[in-house]
Amino acid sequence: MIVPSNEKRRFRSPKIIKPICESKLDSIYDKASLFSNNMDLEIGCGVGWHGIQRSLEHPDRLYLGVEPCKKRIEKFNRRWLAHDQPKNLMIFRSRIEMLLPQIKPEIKFDRIFILYPTPYMKNKTKTKRWHLQPFMCKLIERLKDCGKIVMATNIQEYALEFEASMETSWNLFPHSKEKYDLQRFEKESMKFRTHFEKKYLLDGQTIFNYEYGLHQLI
Repeated sequence: MIVPSNEKRRFRSPKIIKPICESKLDSIYDKASLFSNNMDLEIGCGVGWHGIQRSLEHPDRLYLGVEPCKKRIEKFNRRWLAHDQPKNLMIFRSRIEMLLPQIKPEIKFDRIFILYPTPYMKNKTKTKRWHLQPFMCKLIERLKDCGKIVMATNIQEYALEFEASMETSWNLFPHSKEKYDLQRFEKESMKFRTHFEKKYLLDGQTIFNYEYGLHQLI
């Protein structure tokens, strides 16, 4: 049967992401112990620009990156090899909704990064935004007592909705609410964390960086 081009997408097989094998889960626990449970998690780690930076700048911390896209994971792996294979960095091809329930509940994180998530701008897809998903409660449960969720976006509407949701729906406390343009970025000698961040700032856009924790700052 010849499928018309506008119908092909309907017949595509869904991408299959296999569960994480036990040996790789065990390696998380071994490394967590090695790094005294100082751990960061990045959801949608992409091709690894931020992950490599963070692992090199914080050699005393374990970085876990999660990314469902095979091609991005392959690029991340090549970047990891090119930077002498940092021992404090682990990457997983998975969705966080699949991976996190497989990890022992005692594993908790100092930082959970959600940098430039898909904004889902159409009304019918907005409920897919992280702060509007029930799974957000599972992420919050994995924060250490002094841990933070760090979110960055270039879309003000998304940022404001995230802010409202964190404070009213999830009862988290703001630790930082920052806006950056390229001028401020350069003035403070900041580093681009992701390719998206570089693109948006060089295009003259403003980025919003919010940090939320379990307790109010004193």
